[in-house]
Amino acid sequence: ADRLSVLSAEQADKESSQFDEPLQDYIKTIHAVKLALQRRHEKRLTFSTCLSEVETKNQQLAKLRSQIGSEAKAYSTEMSLRRAQEATEAAKEDFATVSQRVLREVDRFKREKAEDMRRAVLDYINLQVEYNKRMEEVWAALIPKLESVQLDSNSNAIPVAPDGQPQQVWA
Repeated sequence: ADRLSVLSAEQADKESSQFDEPLQDYIKTIHAVKLALQRRHEKRLTFSTCLSEVETKNQQLAKLRSQIGSEAKAYSTEMSLRRAQEATEAAKEDFATVSQRVLREVDRFKREKAEDMRRAVLDYINLQVEYNKRMEEVWAALIPKLESVQLDSNSNAIPVAPDGQPQQVWA
């Protein structure tokens, strides 16, 4: 029974070092990918907002140009439109840069971590196979001993002599 306990404790330590630690690394990496995807989403949202602003300013400018006497307002709106277009172009470049970076990182993660994960799972499986083989050996040695135990009427173990005969216990 002590050997079973020792084997189980050793197995838990091996599982922790060979499987838990790499799994924690993968979880951290996945968290970083989620943050990068969130940043990409924010950049896309900024770009979409800028596009909407340019569209609105274009409509305002067209409306002002059709009105007589609104030349000053039209000029101001045209300058605002140019700034909005520049902001839109900058937001588009930011979005493209972040998107490319995220896609490169996700692709790299797939290439590198897929093999690492496969290896970790195979190592874990091999570790389980070895553990079960050792447990089978311990149980194979323990079962004959358990089968040789004889019980009295109160289900207490009766000591057995090497010849298989029960021994008397003197109190």
